[in-house]
Amino acid sequence: MEDLILAFVTFAASICFLNHLAHAGMDAFVIVVALVSMPVVGYLAYERGRSQRRWVWIAAAIGPLAIPLLYFLPQHPASEERIMPVGKSSAWLY
Repeated sequence: MEDLILAFVTFAASICFLNHLAHAGMDAFVIVVALVSMPVVGYLAYERGRSQRRWVWIAAAIGPLAIPLLYFLPQHPASEERIMPVGKSSAWLY
């Protein structure tokens, strides 16, 4: 019975939330795009050898504009060693 009540309350809350998002329009779209860009920027920062935490905070501040900013900066030199350790051939990747 508790699961049924919880399901009903969750359904009612999600209907109210989606109704509010439908009326919010462009504001909701900008917020969703900014939130989605944060993990993307974190992953790209990891690949380029940058601090994930710092770049996720930058993405929280400027949104998806952090993605091209990350690509304008040169790749961190330590990331090449992490991706391909010295003395190893590329055969271990396959």
